[in-house]
Order: sequence, then C-alpha cells, then structure tokens
Amino acid sequence: MRDTFIQARLNGITPPDREAMEGARLHWDAIAKPLHGLGRLEDMVVRIAGAAGTPEVRLDRKGVAVFCADNGVVAEGVAQTGQEVTLAVARSMAAGRSSVCRMARVAGAEVLPVDVGMLAHEAVPGLRDRVVMEGGTRNMTRGPAMDRSAGEAALRAGLETAEELADRGIQLLAAGEMGIGNTTTTAVVAAAHDPHTLEAVFQARRDGLIRPLLVGERDKILRIAEELGAPMPEEDVVDARDDGECARRSVELIRQGRGQLLIKGLLPTGTLLGAVVRRESGIRAAELLSHVAILDVPAYHKLMFITDGGMVVAPDLAQKRAILKNALDLCRFLGYEEPKAAVLCAVETVSPHMAETGDGAALKAEAERGDFGPCQVEGPISFDLATDRQAAQVKGYHSPVAGDADCLLMPNLDAANVFFKSANHLCNASLAAMVAGTKAPCVLTSRGDSAESKLYSIALAALSAK
Repeated sequence: MRDTFIQARLNGITPPDREAMEGARLHWDAIAKPLHGLGRLEDMVVRIAGAAGTPEVRLDRKGVAVFCADNGVVAEGVAQTGQEVTLAVARSMAAGRSSVCRMARVAGAEVLPVDVGMLAHEAVPGLRDRVVMEGGTRNMTRGPAMDRSAGEAALRAGLETAEELADRGIQLLAAGEMGIGNTTTTAVVAAAHDPHTLEAVFQARRDGLIRPLLVGERDKILRIAEELGAPMPEEDVVDARDDGECARRSVELIRQGRGQLLIKGLLPTGTLLGAVVRRESGIRAAELLSHVAILDVPAYHKLMFITDGGMVVAPDLAQKRAILKNALDLCRFLGYEEPKAAVLCAVETVSPHMAETGDGAALKAEAERGDFGPCQVEGPISFDLATDRQAAQVKGYHSPVAGDADCLLMPNLDAANVFFKSANHLCNASLAAMVAGTKAPCVLTSRGDSAESKLYSIALAALSAK
C-alpha cells in the first residue's frame, strides 16, 4: 500500500502556472539587455515563476539540504576511506566548516545536514535526525540495498525536510547526498542476452564496481541471470528485441542519466557505435572516437597505453591529433600529470617517402606549443627507442620519452590491434580497453576477450565515469 503522506504530496503537484511564466518572460524581455542575453538563466527563472505561481520571482532565502547515509557496499572494498568519514563530514557540515558550507555562504544559502542512516549514529547539534535505515543501506552485491518500505521512508524524509525549510521561508532549495560508498556507477549493457558478457558484468557487480542495467530480450536475460546464480530485479531489465532497438534504448538510457557507462553485449560493434555517434540522439563528446588499451606487460616497467586499436583504420594527421588528445586526456584523468607519448614509426627520422614520419614530427611540434596540455610527445620514433632505454643509449637517441613512454600512438589500426593482442595472448599482459571521446565511457568487449580483460575493461570504464 502506498504511503498516504507521499500520495497526498504527489496529488498536490500541479502543472506550471503559464500566466506566471509568461509574465516573468515579458519582464526579462523588457530589461535593457540583448534579447535572451542571459541564456539558460532566464529560462530557469521563468520555470521558477511557473512553479511558484507568480511572475515576481524572489530568491532571497536559499537552502541546501544534504542527506547523510552510509552504504553497505563498502564491505566489498570499493571505497577509499572508512565509513567513519561520513560522521566526521556531517559534524563539519553541522558546524558550518565543510566545503559545501563555504560555497553556500558565498551564494547566501544555509546548509541543513540530515542523518538518514549513518553507521556511526549520534546526536550532533545542527544535524537533523530523520533516520530511514539504522546503519545505512545493505550491501547491494548480496541483495537489495533497501526494501520498498525503506524507499518510501526515504521519500517521506526528503519531503518533510523540504516542507520544513519552506515553512522557514526558504524559496530555493538544493538537495544533495553524502556518504562513503554512495556513488556506484550504473552500467548500461546493450544486448545483454549473452552469458559471456553477463559473467563479466555480474563479477563486476559482485566486486562493487557497477550496478548493471540490462537491455535486451527480457526473458532470456532473466533466465541467464538465474543460471549464473545472479538473479536480476525485473526493473533493472529493459526489454528490446533486435540489435538496433538494443543500441538505441541503451544510448537513450545514458542520455537520460540513468547510466554512466555503456557496455557492448551480443550485437555488432557497428550497430552500437552507429547509435553512439548519431548527431541528434547519440553521446559523442569529442571530434573523434578512438580506442585506448591499457596493458600491464611483464617485460615493461610501467603501464602502457596503446591507441588506436579498434576505431580508426588508417588515421591521417588530423585524426592522429584527435586520437592522441583522447589518450592523453585519459592518462591525465588517471593521475599522470605529464604523460609521455611516442608517435611510432618504423624509423626516427623524417622521410618524404613515409607520411607517418611527418605526422610524428608535426605532433611533436604541436605538443611543444602546448596544444595537448601538460605532456611530452616524441616523434617520429621507433618502437624499440620508445620502450627500451638501452636501445636508445646505443643509438645515441636522446629524449625524455625514450625508453619511458606511457602512451604509444600507433601508425594505424592494424599495428595497434596486432600489438596489444600479441602482448595479451603471447606475453601474458593484462589488458583493459575502452572507447574514448564519448559522454559516457564505452566498453566494446569481444567473445574472444578473457574474463580478466572484460573485468578490467569494465573497471577502467567505471573509474573513468566517476
């Protein structure tokens, strides 16, 4: 039975007041400024007028409600800190000393922290007590994080807090959350009716890396999940019957904010990428999509980024520029302050008979101008000089990249693909790979990929989605 308090509040939601919105719009248009010169700000004020029912929008009193809770999934080792940090931050908020409090003061807003389920529960002056679940949510890798009654109690806590602040004169309310282990990434799996893909996805769920949202043949997905001993809630399975529908629905879920990364299941790569790059409804973010593989090669002294081994067949200079940018951005995101990139060619001198050598020299010059941000780029340079310090010394080749490259920009897809598959299958290298240049990371796993590579790729994408 639905909570009557919640139902009453839902019934009280009315459509925006169109007259108030029009009045607010006319007011802004009459101000001496370029028409619609404030862009989205004007649109937001008009929407606020519609919600408030008056064209005279006042936002003198502003508030931020922060709902504090701990999350059982931290038992899987997914958090960088212990859950005692949640209480420490809540205390800091209540005392007005946290970062959100400092930012709120600049905006003229007050902050109200609310305990809805912290593990270390205690009375703190200034901390509102609206505990929904003692100790926080349960471990979602072992079962449901909460049941329906707890979910309804959480909605009630939010509504009651909003009403309390409204009664105190707050005109504009922002809501946020705080707690260790509270940001598990949702992964949308396109055409998930595939045991090979689901094995890796469910392992990632057990490790606390992702929450899967599966798109594909519902009955088949649910049956496979049962057979794998990982039953799925029906609300986390989206029915789609053919490859095209799976691709479209999956990308749509990303655009709606219901997922933060995309995983390819049992459908052609081209079908999924077609939906990804579609101008009106896709999730392309950069001028070019590219494939980046990260290898842990036993014979090399550090991780090795290889690009592009899966997207651009024979890149020209402009495409190499975009591919390099994508890879360097990923390096810096993962903590490399000044990554070292090698533009690989068969030789290290520029030759008019080898276009790749000219591309290498051009990219090096652009990097020296600062076009790629903090980095060191060397090119043209051969593979042995880029990865072997002794070879560079013997040949008298001096460069900070020589023998110490982080990123290898391959001359074409064939070279990159052959290299990282050789390293993976013949040299026992561990491999993770993803598509860069999209609004959400994309994992294009293959049936031929090892379970380890699939899991590492999902972990890389989940980290990139944070």
